Amino acid sequence: MCSTVTYRCDLLVCVQDVRHIVQPRYNYCTPILRACQLFLGYTFDIVLQKLFIVAVFLNLLAYHYDDQRRQATSAAKGQQPAAYAPSALVEQTDGPALQKRDPSQKAEHDQSIRVVSLPAKDKYDYISLGATILLTLVGIVGVGAGVCTLRTIQDQTNELIAQNRTMVAKERARLDLKAVSFAIDNPVDRWSFEASIDLRNIGASNAYLGKNAGAMYVTRSSEDPSAALEDSVLILSLPDKLLAPSISPFSVPFWFWSSLPDDEQNPLPVGLPAFTAEVFAGTLFIHLCGFVEYETLGTYWRREFWYVREEGFGMPRPYPNSPQTAQDKLLSRYWRERKNAEYEIKQKPN
Repeated sequence: MCSTVTYRCDLLVCVQDVRHIVQPRYNYCTPILRACQLFLGYTFDIVLQKLFIVAVFLNLLAYHYDDQRRQATSAAKGQQPAAYAPSALVEQTDGPALQKRDPSQKAEHDQSIRVVSLPAKDKYDYISLGATILLTLVGIVGVGAGVCTLRTIQDQTNELIAQNRTMVAKERARLDLKAVSFAIDNPVDRWSFEASIDLRNIGASNAYLGKNAGAMYVTRSSEDPSAALEDSVLILSLPDKLLAPSISPFSVPFWFWSSLPDDEQNPLPVGLPAFTAEVFAGTLFIHLCGFVEYETLGTYWRREFWYVREEGFGMPRPYPNSPQTAQDKLLSRYWRERKNAEYEIKQKPN
C-alpha cells in the first residue's frame, strides 16, 4: 500500500518516489528493480513528456529565426535597383548583318544564364541547422530511452511472474488423499463392497472444489478405468465447495453392488466364493479411481487417483492353519496406489 507519490523532476529527468504508509516521511523507496541510465525515470510517459516539450520549443525557435531570415532577405531585395534589361534586338533573317556575324559572337548571344556562386550563409542559417541537428539527437536519445525502458519493464515483469509462481507454490492449497478402508456387506446374498478415501487440504490456502468424479469398478482388465469418468455423473460425496486447510481428513465413501454387472459380455460371478476365486486367479480386478479439480490463488489444479486391490500384508490375516473364507481372503488384501498425480490445468473448474 502506498499513500504518497512524489516526483523529483529536472530537465528531461523525472523520478517517481513511493512512500509506504508505515514508513516515515523521510524514508522513500523507488519501486524499480533495475534502474535505467541517461534520461530514464520511473515511467516512460514522463520521459516522452519532457522530450516533447523540448522538441516543440526547438521547432518554434527554428521557425522564428527562419521567418526573420526570410523577412531580412525580402527587405534587402526591395532596396536593390532593378536589373538592367537589355533591349531586344530586331534582326532580319535575310539581312546582310546576320550573314556577316562572327560565329563566336553568335554562340555568346545564345548562351544560358549560369550560377557563379551561392549566397553567403548568415547566422539564421546556422541557427536552423543547429536546431535540426539537436532535434535529431533528441529523437535518437528518446528512442534509445524508450527501448531501454521497455526492456527494463520486461525484466521486471519476468521477475514478478517468477515471484508470483514461487508464492503460489508455497501458499496454494494441496489436496492429499489416501484409500484407507474396504468392507464387505451381506457376504451371503447380494453382496456389496464399501470403501473410502481420506481427503484433506494440507496447503496454506483454501481450495475451491470444482468438477469431480469417482467410482469403484470391478473389471477383467488391469488397465486404468479412469477414462470412463470424464463424462460420468458419479460425483464424489464431498463436504462443500470450499475445503479449508485442516489436519483432520474427510472421509469420501464408495460403493459397489454385485447386482449391477460391470461387463455384459463377461458378467460377474453371483456368489462371493466364485468371485473371490477369480480375483485370486487374476481374472478380476477391483479398482478405486477418480479425480478432483479445484482452484487456489488464481490457479487451477487437478488431482487424480487410482488404487487396485492386491494381495499383501497391509491387512491382518487369520492364522496360517485356520480356515479362510472368501470374505477373509478379500479383506486380507490392501489398496495399492497405481496413480496419485496432481498437475496444473488451464481452464477453470466447473
